[in-house]
Amino acid sequence: MTRRKEQLWSLIPLAAILLLGAGVLFLCQQITPTPAQEVQPRISLEQVNGEDAIPEFVVKNGPQQRDQTPLARYPVTSLEGYDHTTNSALTANRESDSYTDCFLGQGVKVTLTQRPVANQERVTFPVKVTPVQAVLGRLELFCYITDQQSGAYWVYNDRLFQLTVSGRMEPEQMKDWAGQLDYSHPAVPETSPLTFLPSYQKTTVGAGGTAEDSDGWKLGGNPNPDPAHRSFRLSHLPEGFSSPETGLQGQGRYLDQWEYQNARGDRILLHNLQVTGYTNCNIFSEIPESDYNNPDLVQSVTVNGRQARLYCTSEYAELVVLGADVAGQLIYQGEITPQAMLELGEALILE
Repeated sequence: MTRRKEQLWSLIPLAAILLLGAGVLFLCQQITPTPAQEVQPRISLEQVNGEDAIPEFVVKNGPQQRDQTPLARYPVTSLEGYDHTTNSALTANRESDSYTDCFLGQGVKVTLTQRPVANQERVTFPVKVTPVQAVLGRLELFCYITDQQSGAYWVYNDRLFQLTVSGRMEPEQMKDWAGQLDYSHPAVPETSPLTFLPSYQKTTVGAGGTAEDSDGWKLGGNPNPDPAHRSFRLSHLPEGFSSPETGLQGQGRYLDQWEYQNARGDRILLHNLQVTGYTNCNIFSEIPESDYNNPDLVQSVTVNGRQARLYCTSEYAELVVLGADVAGQLIYQGEITPQAMLELGEALILE
């Protein structure tokens, strides 16, 4: 071997060492956090008062302000033996500032709420009891327990979770409920068309006693806003009804409201309803709670090709018609037949 080749061979190990060192240096630069990437202290709850007062907690290491809508939602599933009576996956929309799920089983009603929190925000127990702490992984639950009501609070990322039970529940069971949330896959509610959520009334009997849950008819869904901002109007009125020059200003779930009356005192009300996160969009509120489970009171009908529901009695009728992102709620206060109410509904147009 020539002297020149010997020199070249001797340089190979040195070059390999230099390359290896450069690679290690590069990796260190990639994984070493910059000041902006430093791991932040974990959000937590800390009790701020003594044993002689109703327990109060403050959020530590939280964001400076609450997260804005649309909010990510942490999916939750029911424990075995419980019915998921209120499912936030169906009721959540782009304006929801919190999400609530309800479950009924074993003689108790369980309510689970999740909402954003900010640093130094305060949380107060509803009863004066000594807090009981329970730990599930990185979650720290602060529980209260009485024979009449129980519950727990905990935080994860920038969310406060509240569990409320209509009876006695031990910390181990509350941990089970906290574990039913999927903390790995929060997601903004998917868009979905407007829909009808029927009323219900349920009862459960168990070790906790007897618990009931009920809810009236509602609108659900998370529709995309109509860029044309259209709403329902009546193209014509029954004979004898006067037409106002302008509608009444909308409030909350009402986009706008219109009112008509005849000489006999019958009234026609037209409300344009929008699903928001601030108010429940109840419909058919005249139905008594004792009839919530009667499927024959509300008819499924079609009005001008649109999905609709009709409730009619001898002195009151209500027709709700679904649009793209609003629903037209047509109410007749007076004597009217179902057929006449449907004919009145056919005068509804979107403009």
